[in-house]
Parts: sequence; C-alpha cells; structure tokens
Amino acid sequence: EEIRSAAVSLVIDTQVADLEWHISGIHEDKYINTVTPEISGTSEPNSKITVFVNGIEKAAAYTTAGGHWGVILPTLGNDGNYVLTFKVEDIAGNVKEFGPQEITLDTVIAPLTVTLREVDDSGKLGDWITNKSHVNIDGTAEAGSTLTIKTQGGVVVTTFEVGSDGHWSAELDLSNGNNIFVVESVDKAGNSQQKE
Repeated sequence: EEIRSAAVSLVIDTQVADLEWHISGIHEDKYINTVTPEISGTSEPNSKITVFVNGIEKAAAYTTAGGHWGVILPTLGNDGNYVLTFKVEDIAGNVKEFGPQEITLDTVIAPLTVTLREVDDSGKLGDWITNKSHVNIDGTAEAGSTLTIKTQGGVVVTTFEVGSDGHWSAELDLSNGNNIFVVESVDKAGNSQQKE
C-alpha cells in the first residue's frame, strides 16, 4: 500500500513590527486645533491597531497588505492635554503597546487688538489719520503667538513672537495716502486672527 504525505509549512511569528504614526495637523510642541484628529501610519500588514486616549479605547483599524492604517478619533472634548497610546496585535496573536504620545488640544485664540499709538495719532483720536511717515502701532494678542504684519500686497513688514504679557508693538513706515496693512496672529496650535 502506498502512503502519501503532504508538506506542511509552519510560520513561527513571535514579534510585532514597530508602529509608526502621524497626527494630521499637529504643530510645534505637539499642539492640535481639531477635536477629531486623524491619525495614520504603518505597521505589520494585516494587524489590528487600537488607539487609546487617556487609557480609554477610542478607535481601531486594520493595516492593509502594505502595512498602512488610519483612523479619525471621535471628539476629544475640552481644550487641554491628552495622552495617546497604541496597541498592535498581529495575525499571530502577538501584542505590543506603543507610546505614550502627548498632545495639547487648543481650539481658541485670544483676541487680537491693533491701535495707533496716541502720540502718532495726529488727527482725531482713533481715526487712523496721521501726518507722520513713521508711526508705532500697539496691541494685544495671545502670549507666545506669532504676529506678522504684511502690506495689502502680501509683503511681510515684520514678524515676531508676542511676549508673555500678551502686549506687542511695531514700527511702520508710511507713504502719502492710504496705507493698508494686515496684522495676523497665529498661536502654537495654528489658530489665527487677522485685522486690517
């Protein structure tokens, strides 16, 4: 009697590949300004990626055959600090955790104010009419935000970081006639305010 046997291929997998992730719209110092951030990245193909926010499971996705994955987190909540952690489970059942990733949600920027310094306002106070060709403007903005002053044509006149007290000032050279400048403040999360 002839006995036949079939070849069996057994794959031993005891490790999980590294996880890479990127948070869409993340800014300097890990600030974001959206309450539903999108996270994407790569890991071992056909693995389950689970995302936790402050230790609570919030989203999950499976990597593609190419190892790519992505999720959109449900609404985070109020502005403040959050900690993200990740769990990867591959098709062999191996599990590995990654993180933490700290982020700061900031959806609001402090009001921007702009005034012509009183000593340079030679017309009626507050009418923005002056007989001077070199003036100072003052105002308030969010502390630590980047303030940029441009001409109406988009040429940058000056840019600087607003001090810790939220007050700022700048010098402008004027030409005869109507001078239009655009003042914009942008905070660390990318929120912005603009005035002309």
